[in-house]
Amino acid sequence: MAQKSQRKPFFFIAISILMLASITGCLVSKPPEPESADKCGDGTCGERENWKNCPGDCDTPITPPTEPPAVSGESRFGIHVGRIDLKSRISELGDIYSRINIGPDAYGWKIAKGDQASIDSCKSCCRELKCENECKGGYIYYCEPGTREGIVGKDTADGFYADNYEILFSVSPGSYGKRPKDVKDLLSFDYPANVPLYEEYLAYLLEQYPDVTYWEVLNEADHPQFWGDTPENYVRLFTLTSRVMKSRGPGCKVGISLTGPDPDDEWFSAIAGVCDEADFLDLHQYHSETMDELREFEDHGLAAWKQSCPGVEIISTETGIPSEPFVQKGKTWVLGTSESKQAQDSIKYLTMMFSAGYSKIYYYLFDIDFVPGIPDMFEHNGLLNEDNSEKKAFTTYKLMIEKLDHFDSITRLAAGQYKYSFSQKDPAYVLWCDSGTCAVPSEISGTVRVTDYEGNEETRNANQITLTGSPVFIEPLPG
Repeated sequence: MAQKSQRKPFFFIAISILMLASITGCLVSKPPEPESADKCGDGTCGERENWKNCPGDCDTPITPPTEPPAVSGESRFGIHVGRIDLKSRISELGDIYSRINIGPDAYGWKIAKGDQASIDSCKSCCRELKCENECKGGYIYYCEPGTREGIVGKDTADGFYADNYEILFSVSPGSYGKRPKDVKDLLSFDYPANVPLYEEYLAYLLEQYPDVTYWEVLNEADHPQFWGDTPENYVRLFTLTSRVMKSRGPGCKVGISLTGPDPDDEWFSAIAGVCDEADFLDLHQYHSETMDELREFEDHGLAAWKQSCPGVEIISTETGIPSEPFVQKGKTWVLGTSESKQAQDSIKYLTMMFSAGYSKIYYYLFDIDFVPGIPDMFEHNGLLNEDNSEKKAFTTYKLMIEKLDHFDSITRLAAGQYKYSFSQKDPAYVLWCDSGTCAVPSEISGTVRVTDYEGNEETRNANQITLTGSPVFIEPLPG
């Protein structure tokens, strides 16, 4: 695909040494305690109560799916995660967002890994501290400001940025406090011990990447692997980050990343209390293993967030279903489980996520053995195999982007029947039938273009179309 002159949509993610990290901003102080009139357990659902923080008083909301907020000119699709050697494959998919892993602040406590680049980094930071001879694999050292480039992984960041990719940058604080006793202490973040140094890092990022609009604080903040502090301190970090980013870049959007739409009550209450300050919520979604669970998610999965955070954009930068049989935490995946089914069910999965209220969805780009020796779904839920060869889902995802990107709204007409509406062209329909006999919606008539999940097209009369469990795209013919 020819490189376009406009900047491509792009997500930046920060990674801490071995583990993924991200950034958030614009949080405010912890919400005040409810007044006595709103006391949980009094049998009345008060203004400050909802079904998440007081289920005994408040009913679970049953709300119809709402249209994702349209953001002019921005793609609805993206990939997780960007790799410099796979830029051409990303470009094949279209002008979509990419989520990129780069390092957090290069300063603070670091761990020297066994590769030469890591050893050299240790030596560069140790120039003034006389510890060059100790820079071997496993050595924990401190990197003083000014001793090296300010971003770990800057080459990757620069590579995407220079080629006109828009970036959602994920930031995280460095480890500035006491010397960690163990390498594990460096794998999750805490509220920065040196706030001015962290603020300088944020300012440096804005100087390096002035065209970046989207910034998120930490990857999956409610996961102890990535955040070792309290929800309240995460909110403080979000507030601090947002204040700095928006004071220097008024057009910045700062958001929050969580493991999924259903965090525990403490995390939900902390985040819901600052929704007015957040520009977006990144709620990862790859937890609906069956069609029944996916239907339930479509109707209820985002209801609490839409009630507590009205108008806040909801995205998922991590979504994917497996291409092989897989059992996750005792639950067997029924969706996907083969390359053909992964491709077909991905159309259903993403369509129902959009219907639930997601504005943007990023699919896993490649398979990776995330935890060697332990089976995990990341080994199977990418568009590319570990050797970077294409799965059928790569073609299907490209097809979805070609036909559905930049839609203005989505409407569920019936089970398995969805209408994507656009301001600049006729609507496109995604249709399937999981059981029984399903008629094509009455608003579709005449001769139409029918495209299957592999990109095979044919022209048919609408009343001659037979719907099956394999979804199809239906588009009116011009004129």
